Amino acid sequence: MPLEPAIIAEGFGYLEAARWHEDALYFSDIRDRRIYRLHGDGSCDVVADIAARPSGLGWTPTGALMVIGMEDDTLNRLGTDGKIVASTPLEDAVIHPNDMVIDRHGRAYITQFGYDLFGHAPVAECGLLMIDAAGVKHKFGCGLTFPNGIALSADGRMLVVAESFGHRLTAFDVAPDGSLSGQRIFADFGDSETAVPDGICMDSGGAIWVGFSMAGQSCRILSGGEG
Repeated sequence: MPLEPAIIAEGFGYLEAARWHEDALYFSDIRDRRIYRLHGDGSCDVVADIAARPSGLGWTPTGALMVIGMEDDTLNRLGTDGKIVASTPLEDAVIHPNDMVIDRHGRAYITQFGYDLFGHAPVAECGLLMIDAAGVKHKFGCGLTFPNGIALSADGRMLVVAESFGHRLTAFDVAPDGSLSGQRIFADFGDSETAVPDGICMDSGGAIWVGFSMAGQSCRILSGGEG
């Protein structure tokens, strides 16, 4: 039976990168250049103002909030006051970084457009970027078309990415050292113009919740594409 959607907060610009952390929902507002925190009682507060347009969010093992700066191609660590205290340039490793997930070891897995979408460049395939806890950059995967939303399983052994313009979910095995292998299709949605998977998260049953931005739908998908 379909779930009934409900509006719990409004008045924002262009929202991305929803993450649940310490009993609150955090998300980026790209247009308004802010990170928000939504509490269970419906109240909402501003966590940080990010001039470079925030997108992907995650937390280090010590609890520091990390955020992707889309406008200047950076990975930033915020202090408790919401100010940027450290910044890592990414333009040498990706083209337009987008979403992100950080594992319990502090490794950041970052998606990217892979080409200059806003400059009307032709679609180009790409891979994923992982930055380990020491700040070393590693590239994994290939042939991804606009990798977007990204999620890790609870045990940290599987990573799934939504290929928005590839119309599919792609999975990887995660080794103890954080390296990715075993690239495979988790679900293929065909070539429909509305089958554009965007934000994702993984539930305790190993299924992926997918937001289809062009269709205005959110669906729970099992491996193989079964709903």
